[in-house]
Amino acid sequence: MAKRYSKDWNRGPDSDGDGLSDSFEVNVLGTDPHKRDTDGDGLSDLREKDFGSNPLMFDTDGDGVGDGREVTVGTDPSMVDTDGDGVSDRDEIIAGTATAPDADHDGVADWVQSVRDADMDGDGLTDGEEQWLRTNILSPNSDGDDIGDLRRRSSAATWAATPVPSTAGPSGRPSRSRAAPRTRRSHPTST
Repeated sequence: MAKRYSKDWNRGPDSDGDGLSDSFEVNVLGTDPHKRDTDGDGLSDLREKDFGSNPLMFDTDGDGVGDGREVTVGTDPSMVDTDGDGVSDRDEIIAGTATAPDADHDGVADWVQSVRDADMDGDGLTDGEEQWLRTNILSPNSDGDDIGDLRRRSSAATWAATPVPSTAGPSGRPSRSRAAPRTRRSHPTST
């Protein structure tokens, strides 16, 4: 089983073992909770987050190369021309010349580092998570309502949480004589 996604606070069942609760997959991503790799591109639904690719699209950037293949080669699955030289990633892969810029020479492509680390709008979701969740990386409140992106995604993941039944008596305090068994709720934890 994959490591759980830290912002999937539901912690409910994970039928496909990809690290995402079934509720998060259905209510937030729209992915199939019974398939580790909904779009069949070679990256699990959770790994798509690591690379900022769309878990519902085999080829996020539409360049003719599947997301899993691009990651294996080192090109960015969300950019048609990762190195910006005017030659598409597909053509460079075919020619055997595909490379990804690595300005700090640490062995990790710049685009991978930006997906993992950057949070341009400071909302608590990395830019890669925002691409994955299809929110605006430049706005902490993509849809302009009163709920920020991180809060919206967090609450969306808990929509399917089982409610705790009320055991309150007429006074509003718990009634010992009528107490029903409580259902345990998931709480945010970091992993």
